[in-house]
Amino acid sequence: MFADTATDDLLKVKMISACMATGFVLLAAILNLGFTASVAAIDDDEQYCGGTVLPESSSCCGSVSYDPDDYICCEGTVHRNYLSAYACCGSEAYYTGDGICCQGSVQWKPSSAWTCCGNHSYSVEISMCCIDTVQWKPSPSYSCCGREQYNSEVQSCCADGTVQWIGECNESEQVAARRRRGPRRIATL
Repeated sequence: MFADTATDDLLKVKMISACMATGFVLLAAILNLGFTASVAAIDDDEQYCGGTVLPESSSCCGSVSYDPDDYICCEGTVHRNYLSAYACCGSEAYYTGDGICCQGSVQWKPSSAWTCCGNHSYSVEISMCCIDTVQWKPSPSYSCCGREQYNSEVQSCCADGTVQWIGECNESEQVAARRRRGPRRIATL
């Protein structure tokens, strides 16, 4: 299988190390490499990270071991997790007290009334999300018609996706539009 003895042994050691890191204990026997060096018995309960035994109470992030009480692993990158108040957004860590992950992008979140609209954050108290587009919401009677906003007290969302004054869409278009956007919410005082 291999030509040069020194290269053979180096490749065999690398293959065994790589397989041990993934949990294969009997590699030499399975592949019948004819490796003559002695291999110490491996405890089946041991876990490996990057080719080394993973210390107790540690986790593996890619090929790096870390303490999950103090750190967080985000897509193979280790970050400090101060007071366990961080979360992952892709490979980036962010503070959950003032941030939110919107489609893989960390966005500002100054209060709990903020949420995602596509890859942006917005306040649900003053805005609304119309198909990944943030729109200002001047009153509770405003709704979305596609990406646009409209005042449902005086306007309708027609089946063709346009906003018209009430009565300007034909009735079948208005019914179809109501089914698409869901039940109309009526503000109570």
